[in-house]
Parts: sequence; C-alpha cells; structure tokens
Amino acid sequence: MITILIFINLLNESTYQDMAFIFNIGIYAFSLGGSVILLLYHITLYWQYKDNLLRSFCFYLFSLSVLLIFRFYILDTKGFESTSMNISAIKISEFLEMIMYFGYIKYVTDAIDFDKSKYSKLTTSINIVLTIILIYAAFSLFLGPNSFIELNSLGIIVRVLIFSLAIILFFQSFNITDNAILIYIQIGAGFYFMLSLISFLMTFVMFNIGLIRPIHVLLVGTLIDLIIFSLAMAKRNKLQIINAEKSLSLRELELQNYKFKQELAIKEQKEKDRKSIAMDLHDDLGSSISSIRFAIESAKNSTESEYFNALDKIEKVSSRSMDKISEMIWTLKSEDTYIETLEDRIRNYLYEISGICAVDFSIHCDSKLKLLNLNLNARKNIWLIIKEGITNICKHSKAKSARISIENQDTLKIILEDDGIGFPEQIRKDRNGLENLKVRTEELSGIMTMDNSKTGGALLIFEFDIPKIRD
Repeated sequence: MITILIFINLLNESTYQDMAFIFNIGIYAFSLGGSVILLLYHITLYWQYKDNLLRSFCFYLFSLSVLLIFRFYILDTKGFESTSMNISAIKISEFLEMIMYFGYIKYVTDAIDFDKSKYSKLTTSINIVLTIILIYAAFSLFLGPNSFIELNSLGIIVRVLIFSLAIILFFQSFNITDNAILIYIQIGAGFYFMLSLISFLMTFVMFNIGLIRPIHVLLVGTLIDLIIFSLAMAKRNKLQIINAEKSLSLRELELQNYKFKQELAIKEQKEKDRKSIAMDLHDDLGSSISSIRFAIESAKNSTESEYFNALDKIEKVSSRSMDKISEMIWTLKSEDTYIETLEDRIRNYLYEISGICAVDFSIHCDSKLKLLNLNLNARKNIWLIIKEGITNICKHSKAKSARISIENQDTLKIILEDDGIGFPEQIRKDRNGLENLKVRTEELSGIMTMDNSKTGGALLIFEFDIPKIRD
C-alpha cells in the first residue's frame, strides 16, 4: 500500500518524468514499504513472545528501515547519485549502513544458534568484526570534508570482512542439525550473499545493467532474505506453539499421574491404618474375651467370695473393652470433626477418671485446629498420646494441677505440663518410662521433647509436621 501510494504520487509529479529516476525511487519505495511492514509485524510478535531472535531481527529491520528512509529522503530532495551527494550525506549514509550490517550479523548469528563454547574461535571472530563495524561506523562520521577516498577504501575493507564472516556463518549453519528453520535461513542467506556479491562486483567495476544499479541488486537480495526469514519465523512460532501445547499436555498427564499416585497412596495408607486399628481391636477384644472366659471358668467351682470377685473382674474387663470399642468408633467416624470433638473427648475422659485422679487439669485448643483434617493413623495415635500422658500425670507426677495445650502453628504441637515432682534424671536420659509415647510419636514422624518445667514439674512436648499427618 505504501509503495503504491508513493508511485501514484511520483507519477502525478511533473518533476519526476525521467524513467531511470522513477525506477530508482520505485525500488527504494518498495524496499522501504516492505521493511516497515515486516518491522511492525515482528515488533508485534516480539511484544507477545519476548524472543531474543525476534529482538535481533527487529533491530536489523529497524536499522534497515532508517537507512532506506534516509536514502529515500536524499533521493527525493537531491535526485540520488552517489557522486552528487555531499560528503555529510555520504558519511551519514555510511554510518547507517554499517549499523544495518551490525544488526544483520547479530540476527544471523542468533538464527544459526551454534554452540558458542564449542566454536569459540568463530565467536571471537564475530565479536571482533562487530567491534570493527561499530568503530568504523563512528569513525566515518568524523572524517574530514575531503576524505571521500579514505572513506571509500576503508568501506571496501570492512565490507570484505563482513562478507567473509557471513560466508563462514553460512557454511557453519550446515553443521547444525537440530534447528527446524535452518533451511529457510540457508536459502534466504544464499540469495542475499549471491546478490550481495553481484552488487559488490558491479560497484567495484562501476558497471550498471540498463536501469539496474548495484544498490538495486542488493535491495532485491535484502527483500528476498527478509521475506524468507519472515516465513521461517512464522514456522518457528507455529512450532513453538505446538511444542508448548505438547509440553502442557505432558505436564497435565504428569499432574494427573501424580494425583492418581497420591490418591492411591492415601487409599493404601487408609487401608493400612484401618487394618492396624482392626488388629489392635482384635488383640484387645481377644485378650478381654480370654480374660472373661477364664474368670467364668474360675467362677464355676469357686466359693461365694471368689464368685463375686470373678464377676467384678468380668465387669471391669467388659467396661475396658467397651471403652476401647468406643474410642475406635470415635476415631473412625470423626474424620472431619476430629479436632472439634477432641477437646470434648479429653474433658469426658478427665471426668471419667476424676474419682481416681486428684489433678486439676486445664485445657487449651487453638481455634485454628478446626481447619485441620488429620489422617486415620494420626487421629488414633494423637488421642492415645494425650490419654497416656494424662494417665502418667495422674499416676506418677504427684501434681496438684496440669495443663494440656494443643497448638497449630507451623507444626501441630501438643504440650503436657504439670507442677509435680518432674522427671527423675535417669528417666530424662533413657526415656524408658515413656517408651509407648516415644513409639507413637515416631510412628507419626514426630518429635518428643521431655524436660522439667520452670515450676519444677514435668514438661512433655510433641511436635508433628502437619503435611505428614494431614488427611
């Protein structure tokens, strides 16, 4: 569209009647329109993907567009002939062209994407040539007004270096095997190098083909390279989207597999916990039934006093069995309400033993505990730890008061503290008197700490990592 509008404007202007001039400016207009459109398109892509190769290509397109705009301006105002341009315009044009070559080498290097550590000499050569380009570009701006010959000579040398490096990079690209767009780069670069060489030779021998000048050949090569590389970038973006979708699908499958394994592990753990509880219940009931059976057998041929003793024993054993069954049922049923009912369970137990335990207990449960769902094994062992801790305080502490605290901080913490006689030194060292508590704590991968409190009584702290006991 830009090119068409420019041509319409040219044809309508009476000052642009010379066909050679119209052909000349037409090539520039077409090249400028193409480079600007491609620049805007790839800036949009870079804004979306933030890709380093797109960034290099956008810089090259920008520097090319600025060069073409400047030359188009000179052509429009002065009627472009290199010999008719003043030295200032030539220096600016040379500077912009070198920046364009700098951008070209950068984007070709990024596009080939070779192993820079493996080809360290090539990497060093690229950096040297890029540095020379920048130095020459800056130097060209500060040459004196009578330095056209020096500028032309240095420009030829720098261009030979650039062309030689581009040829090396071109052949280096054939050593790369895992680049999906490399064939596009090779084709585009092949056209560009071939037409650049023709343009260079035409410039060197000062030869034109009719209306076609060396710069026209170079611009055609540039446009072909840009179009082919744009097709390569389109394919690259498409492949990236496909690979991203595949990667996402793979991650989703991995996540589903992970969730399945987690669910399976939870089911296996629950089944293991249920079997453990069933075995405990079986052992307890089996032992109780055996005791009751033995008491009944003893009572058959016993005296009256022995008979009543046997009945008393049967009653106590039956009562203990019922308590154990009640505990097991509560543990199994209270999956969602365990923490909420735990405090009530502790208070009920303290009420049941109040006739034989003179210790005054206080209970504190963190309000955040209501948000915590524990697995079956944790529910069973935490209750038994608290229950056995209460029993030990009642039997051995000689305390007047005790505190039970359950906190939900970074860990689940259970604190049992009394104002009794504390732990004897020997028990604190070997913990033999608290072996059951230790075993139950370790079964939940927890830590048991025992010490004497500030008041001289016993202090027991049980800490559990919440993810390990959560349902």
